[in-house]
Amino acid sequence: MNDVSLKELKIVVERAVRPVRATMARKRRMREELLAHLTAIFEEESAKLADERAALDQAKQRFGDPRELTGQLQETVSRWDRLARLSQSAELRKPHESLLHFAGRITMLGFMFSAPPLLILLPILHICGRQNELPIGVRTLLSIGILNIPLTLGFILLTDGMYRALYREPSRRSWRQAAVYGLLSLTFFPAIAFLWCWSLTGNLAMSCAQLRLACCFAPLAPVLFALMARQAAEQLRYHEEWASLEVEE
Repeated sequence: MNDVSLKELKIVVERAVRPVRATMARKRRMREELLAHLTAIFEEESAKLADERAALDQAKQRFGDPRELTGQLQETVSRWDRLARLSQSAELRKPHESLLHFAGRITMLGFMFSAPPLLILLPILHICGRQNELPIGVRTLLSIGILNIPLTLGFILLTDGMYRALYREPSRRSWRQAAVYGLLSLTFFPAIAFLWCWSLTGNLAMSCAQLRLACCFAPLAPVLFALMARQAAEQLRYHEEWASLEVEE
């Protein structure tokens, strides 16, 4: 099978999958399964007809109407997956959105998600007659929400920096830039560990002990962010490949 035939098969699959309302991971599994099925049909027809163009036409005919398949695929999507899709769409970076705006928006979303547990905890402790634990519970949840800000910002900015340094077009890659982000990432987990312990306990000595412990694992941070950047690059290439297919008939 040549690249032209494979692209035509992908277009058929994408006509069925693109309109489905589901998470990206679910739609990716749909594409893989349908493409494997359609490819098997094509190879079977190629063996019988010995004509690639005729085999393509026959494979498309046996595959059926993609629009009808869209409805069948949509019925297999669970309610949970539909809810996850709404959350996922809010977490995606919008076209032409700056990195800082995206990072700030995701950080605020994370901070907002920390509010419901606090609202649930307060009446539960009050009903159970454990009002003396309210300050500790409130402090813990507020610390989690506040520490989510540097944690989320750090992950987004460092991962994006590694991506731009290592996985852009070959002419724009920069090992020097990757080294800079690698050095910056060395401070990330020790800083988070110190802030986490200090905000929860208020004990400076214990927080410094956590800082020293986190420093032992700090050399793994550049590797972690480089791997995350690689995964982001692979996902981006995958979605760009399928999004570039012209599926309109």
